[in-house]
Amino acid sequence: MMNFKKVVAIDNMKQKPHTAQSAATTTDRGVPSGFYMEVVDDDMVAVLRQKTAVERLRIANRMWKSARVILRGAIQTQHSDWTIEQVNQEIARRISHGVVTHETR
Repeated sequence: MMNFKKVVAIDNMKQKPHTAQSAATTTDRGVPSGFYMEVVDDDMVAVLRQKTAVERLRIANRMWKSARVILRGAIQTQHSDWTIEQVNQEIARRISHGVVTHETR
């Protein structure tokens, strides 16, 4: 699991450290409300830099699969009457942050 140390709000292409709460409620111009980005802890960066490209891809693939499994369980719990196709479409919509919609598939 990733260890996150800082939360950074993006303000006109400059990174300004904030707490998660202040980033989510910022009134800074140029920062959409609720927009923040988590930054990987320096110690975690050092560990990841020691990994080969294949190892990092393997880790990313496992994280991707885990996210899908977690989403599938949550969606099937919320919508027990949905078909597998409907569940898969909703997983795609959520992972893509709405880029993939039920209408585009």
